[in-house]
Amino acid sequence: MSVENDRTVYAYIVASKRYIEIEERHVGDGSGEKYQKLEQFILKAYQPLPDGASILEIGAGPGIDAQRLRDKFGYIVTASDIDAPGFVDAVRKRGFEPVAFNVVKDDPPGIYDGVFCWRVLQHLMPKDVEIALGKIYSALRNGGRCLLSTMNREASEVDFQEIDFDGEYHIGVPRTFYYWRESDLSRLIEQAGFRIVHSAKDGGKQGNKWLVYILEK
Repeated sequence: MSVENDRTVYAYIVASKRYIEIEERHVGDGSGEKYQKLEQFILKAYQPLPDGASILEIGAGPGIDAQRLRDKFGYIVTASDIDAPGFVDAVRKRGFEPVAFNVVKDDPPGIYDGVFCWRVLQHLMPKDVEIALGKIYSALRNGGRCLLSTMNREASEVDFQEIDFDGEYHIGVPRTFYYWRESDLSRLIEQAGFRIVHSAKDGGKQGNKWLVYILEK
């Protein structure tokens, strides 16, 4: 695991409670436009899966999306993230038993029908993304689906940076953000063995801040 990734893990451990406050303030009642879009992606990604499918969420944070996947869609969700005290407490309050899982360092905690990896890979450097994609692939049953998103290089002037944003996204510790060119990320995804079912750009002022993928094993 790269030193940049290690520093980001440290940032989330020491600032997890601050990060949760920000996330919960932004989500509100979960009815905003971007959450409606997220639900559309979820429906499209997991439509072939059986009712009550098992979903591993990677990077569950405070468990907001895990709760959405469980309560709105009826999936059996495993909420995993790094072992940060704030995340553990928040996930338990939403009715989950949190699973400590570092997608670069640890073996997957099981085999699942689906994986949900939303806005996680931007914190990993390229070599670690290769490892993470391999872990995701091994966590899926044959025919399983993965929904993932990460930051798009077209929306940035640099390949990567370590930054603590000003304003409401300020958590007090810098995190690594790596910005992917779609062709580069698609190549790694296919090298890992996935079939790309769907890819799109979404979010931000020009609608291209995030790369969104639906993948099938």
